[in-house]
Amino acid sequence: MFMLNNADNKNMRNSIYYLAIQVSLRIPVLFTPDNGTMQQLKKSGGLRLISKRAVADSIARYDVSTRNMETFDQIESK
Repeated sequence: MFMLNNADNKNMRNSIYYLAIQVSLRIPVLFTPDNGTMQQLKKSGGLRLISKRAVADSIARYDVSTRNMETFDQIESK
């Protein structure tokens, strides 16, 4: 962005072109959360042992968010 916004960007054309190519060559990296603790909480019923409802809700939202990111990453990779 610095190069594009620079008033003297004519001298930076080669660099801008090179960097644009590098950005477009995205190496697919799948998002893989380490969800062992979450799975253990779910299977053992541990979430119900958390007395503060706000904390349990936050953990549940985190779980949904990570699953959504996994799905989005798979779609983006395709």
